[in-house]
Amino acid sequence: MRRGWIAGIVIGAVLVLVGWTPMTRTFLQDFVLVTDASGSRQTPKNYRGAKLAGQDLRGQDLEGADLRSADLRGTNLRGAHLSGANFQGSNLEGADLSTAILENADLRGANLVGALLRAADLAGANLSASRLVRADLSAANLTHADLRGADLQGAQLNDTLLQQTDLRGLDLARLDLEDTDASAARVR
Repeated sequence: MRRGWIAGIVIGAVLVLVGWTPMTRTFLQDFVLVTDASGSRQTPKNYRGAKLAGQDLRGQDLEGADLRSADLRGTNLRGAHLSGANFQGSNLEGADLSTAILENADLRGANLVGALLRAADLAGANLSASRLVRADLSAANLTHADLRGADLQGAQLNDTLLQQTDLRGLDLARLDLEDTDASAARVR
């Protein structure tokens, strides 16, 4: 009888671990946006301080979500819709944000060390004081973005669009801006 009880616990634990990622995706998909009483307006959900490290959230609609101080290390957010989302102070180290839409997102002070932002749309995003060390921003759109005081040491900026981007406070001599369009960028 004792062996059956132990086997039941082990099987239950495996089922919980296997089902966790799909359940997290379903939870976020169903509850990120809540319809108000009139049934027409949608309000973003609050995930401030959430522990979502390593989750598979690719393609999710998290527009306007509050993800301040969230732990999103290694999270797959590839192709996610994150326009206007607040990631202020969040840990996105090693996260995959390739092709994600981050227009007007607030990433002030976020940890994006080693993050993949290939072909991400960061137009108008605030990345001031963020850590983008070794981040891959290849072919990303940073038009009108704010990068004041960001740490871009070792970041890949191949074919990145930096038109009218605020680059004040950055050591441009240490950046490889070859094949990068930085026309009308603010550098002083």
